[in-house]
Amino acid sequence: MSSTTQIDEVFLGSTSKLGKLRIAPTGLGWKSIEDDKESLVTLTAAEISWISWTRVARDFQISIGRKTSDERLVFEGINREDHDRIAKYIKQHWDINLEHKETSLKGWNWGQVDVQGPNLAFLVSDKPSFTIPLSSIANSNIAGKTEVSLEITPPVQPPQASGGGKSRVRPIDELVELRFHIPGQAEESGSESEGENEEISKAQAFHDMIKERAEITEGGGEGVVVFNEVLVLTPRGRYDIDMFLTHFRLRGKTYDYKIMHSSVTRLFLLPKADEIHVQLVVGLDPAIRQGQTRYPYLVMQFTKDEEMDAELNLTEEELKENNLMRKYEAPAFSVVSQVFKALTGKKIIPPSSFVSTSGQNVVKCNLKANQGELYFLEKSMIFIAKQPLLVEFANIQTLSFSRVGGNMASSKTFDMSISLKNRTDGGSDYSFTSLSKDDAEPIKAFLMERKVKVKDKTEDDVLTVQLSDEDEDMESDEDSEDSEEENGGRKKQPKDGQAKRKKPVALAKAPVGGDDDEDESEDEDFQASSSDGGSATSSSDESDSDAEAGGGKEEAESDVEMDEPKKKKSGDDGPVKKKAKKD
Repeated sequence: MSSTTQIDEVFLGSTSKLGKLRIAPTGLGWKSIEDDKESLVTLTAAEISWISWTRVARDFQISIGRKTSDERLVFEGINREDHDRIAKYIKQHWDINLEHKETSLKGWNWGQVDVQGPNLAFLVSDKPSFTIPLSSIANSNIAGKTEVSLEITPPVQPPQASGGGKSRVRPIDELVELRFHIPGQAEESGSESEGENEEISKAQAFHDMIKERAEITEGGGEGVVVFNEVLVLTPRGRYDIDMFLTHFRLRGKTYDYKIMHSSVTRLFLLPKADEIHVQLVVGLDPAIRQGQTRYPYLVMQFTKDEEMDAELNLTEEELKENNLMRKYEAPAFSVVSQVFKALTGKKIIPPSSFVSTSGQNVVKCNLKANQGELYFLEKSMIFIAKQPLLVEFANIQTLSFSRVGGNMASSKTFDMSISLKNRTDGGSDYSFTSLSKDDAEPIKAFLMERKVKVKDKTEDDVLTVQLSDEDEDMESDEDSEDSEEENGGRKKQPKDGQAKRKKPVALAKAPVGGDDDEDESEDEDFQASSSDGGSATSSSDESDSDAEAGGGKEEAESDVEMDEPKKKKSGDDGPVKKKAKKD
């Protein structure tokens, strides 16, 4: 057997990094085929404690345990044919047996959870169904009384191919969340001195254990600075913010979050309309969660006159590299925003040159049932409320104003609708309401300067269409009266289409006390029967003879009295009538 053995196309752990594994008498090494310098993993034979062989989704896996720590080195994608070669080599040179570990293939979704060193294992019939590294768990949240949600740190995306060419690496699916249903109660140890053990749910005990083992609360490593009791509006609460070089943590009473700096997409520093507070908005991708609710933005609020003293735990080289100072004595919003800017590498987006009629950079409005503040920035607009909304100017198809002019001059507010070119959630257009009409012209001028297509949807056009339809109805009523007079007072039997147009008039009169299911002929029969107190048959014959003898005079007068209030109501409430007819 040769002094070294090499296996090609081997993955490092569960990542998508592909490389070559070389085993030598002194140890082993793995080198990426994409980056020869940075992606190099080595381990000496003296550090190796055990090696196991397991069947996984990507062929076979070897897991290597260390003597000095609980950390494991894992390689996947090894072929079955390489088993004998690896087993003989490590037995001959390292005197280590290749252990076989069976994986449960039952496919059950119920079993036991066990912490095995640095990994969390899900066991079915005492065999592992899957394992995940505890270091990959970003957050643990109680999603219900018996449900625990584990969020997995997203993997670092490989750099795109240079030269504008497409990468040959196929996008792969990654695990982002795990949910465990854990019913029952567990006794909390540590309260025995009080005489009674305090009972907590097993879900809560599992949640606390994950937070401790995965170091979600402590953070790991030395922190740069801690901002205590920061008011966060979204998700609402007061959090301690621990800043690290690669990530930051939000520590609240109920929820703890670990957020990588690479997940920060944007930073906004915006003054509120009350001229007392300043908001720091942090965009996140992927978003954090509380149960089923996603929060793609963090909204922190500070008062303008709140001062803060902070000292950063960094070396001189790190301070210089991140363009930071050792000590800060400045307003709280300024200190926090500068630290976020330096560690995340994102620019802070300030308010634009837009000024409302009240002299502010913001206008108040509503989006559906949410009241908030709308900021017009240089390349986008952002609505700050319970769930902030960002709209890029480049993604706007059309932007229309309504209730601005025309017969709605008495209104003090107007609406603004936005139609987007691409909307990923599949919803309808965004409609902002209750904007002050005094700000219509400044908003329009600002948007047109940014090449946004602005359209006025005035009320005059809508009223013109409604009035023309109303005039058409009135003309049809007059034509029907003329036809009755020409026929000697007898009503011309309406056609099917005309009968359908008559019913909405009865609906309009229904609130006065009439029944909207009765027509005019039934009303006449009712009046005739009440006039003589006789039977329905005699009254009907009598009314017919009176109509023939009188030449329809009474009927014509009755029609005029009935039609006059209809015309008056039609003129006062035209649009309502038109809508009823359409229905």
